[in-house]
Amino acid sequence: MKLAKGEIILMLDADGATDIREFEKLEKILVASTKNNDCVVIGSRNHLVEKVVSERAWYRNILMHGNNLIVQNLVGIKNIKDTQCGFKLFRRKSMRNIFKNMHLNRWAFDVELLHIAQK
Repeated sequence: MKLAKGEIILMLDADGATDIREFEKLEKILVASTKNNDCVVIGSRNHLVEKVVSERAWYRNILMHGNNLIVQNLVGIKNIKDTQCGFKLFRRKSMRNIFKNMHLNRWAFDVELLHIAQK
């Protein structure tokens, strides 16, 4: 991310959990927020939720909801249900400000990223 050259920078997971065609939706939202040059737009994997939740073990669903409660109440990330979605679109300025202040580079780095972005 630190080496990206564009004015609009997309971060996406290699597993393709979010369809690349969703980029256009995120870009429209990002461009519409021209008054806020320090902006991040986050994708969603909600289209997978019903399928995944019904197919996986019950305890994994409890862990998912527990993680969301911790993230929202302890870390203070509000209004984002899928912090682990790897489909995030940044303006160059916001990306640089966020990534230069990050410390985590493994599990939960998304939570730190969003925490820094909300400041």
